[in-house]
Amino acid sequence: MLKSLLTNLRGRGGDSATVPGPAASTDIPARQSRFDDRLSVVVPSVAGREVFFERALHHLAACSVRWPVFVTDHSRPGEEAVLAEVAARYPALDVRLIRHPPEMHFLERLARCADAAQTDYVVLHADDDFMMPATIETSIAFLDGHPGFGACKGRTALFAVADGGQVSVGRSDGRTRAEETPAARVVQHVANFTPTLYAVHRRGVFVESCLRTLEVTTNVTFWQYLASCITVARGKLKTLDGIYYLRLDNEIGWRSQLIAQRDPGHWPYLAVAPDFSTELAVFKRALFDLVGGDTGRDALATEIDDACLWLIRRALCNATREPREPQEEAFSKRLNTPGSEEHRHLEYCVRCVRGGG
Repeated sequence: MLKSLLTNLRGRGGDSATVPGPAASTDIPARQSRFDDRLSVVVPSVAGREVFFERALHHLAACSVRWPVFVTDHSRPGEEAVLAEVAARYPALDVRLIRHPPEMHFLERLARCADAAQTDYVVLHADDDFMMPATIETSIAFLDGHPGFGACKGRTALFAVADGGQVSVGRSDGRTRAEETPAARVVQHVANFTPTLYAVHRRGVFVESCLRTLEVTTNVTFWQYLASCITVARGKLKTLDGIYYLRLDNEIGWRSQLIAQRDPGHWPYLAVAPDFSTELAVFKRALFDLVGGDTGRDALATEIDDACLWLIRRALCNATREPREPQEEAFSKRLNTPGSEEHRHLEYCVRCVRGGG
């Protein structure tokens, strides 16, 4: 049972994709072409991950990214030059290194970078992942035309490259939350959770979601849930159909490391952790404080309880109250179909991981 849960958490029921050969002809994703002064990219990294950091900068440079790249560097004293040396190899990029103490929380570092950005929008880019500028631009255009929305993203998938070369692609969750009231959006968001951390955010929404979350919890699982709920409470969430972000599931990534270490703050071991009930109660109370003025208090408390049950089912069984959107199913099919635009993007990312991008 535990083995199946671990497999589910790591791969999300992923499918095996056709492996591109070493000589595969794979185009670089469409290059950035607009909105130069509207968006800032925030990249967290640290000495010891410079291989990933360089690959991320190589990808951004290959996509002709002109958006400023704010790097939160929380390397230990004496290691400050490591990321700076990597950034210096990419003079075409506007890389701005911001030093943060190693002990500073991830969310505070993100908020400080976003606060320094001074652009209308910000987007988080992990140092081992691949964003697609074309859908980033479409997200900005959507938010420009829809002031009621606080965040926008496209289709996202998790992929892994095994030592033997096999490529696996995990299922993703992409949903639009356009209910009219914050309470309705938050309840549905919890019951049918869609991560928003890597979405294009209005900068103020992003900063608030980070800092307000830190006032409540630092649990690695519940801060992700709460920050996302704050985002959808402050504005509607749009998921576009274009390929947006491909996330690498690697063995030294923080998520994989927490699972391998049986960390009680992360699924599945969170479910049996002594503090689980306390953390869940804190999370529910924060949701109630966030949207409690929108509707009847007793009814909302019941809805939040029911939604949280679905959130737990999603974590342990990959189940949500709503079925996957048909557009998400279609995206998954295209991603695994050789010759499709989505599959060519996947091939490009795989080649980058293998060192031939």
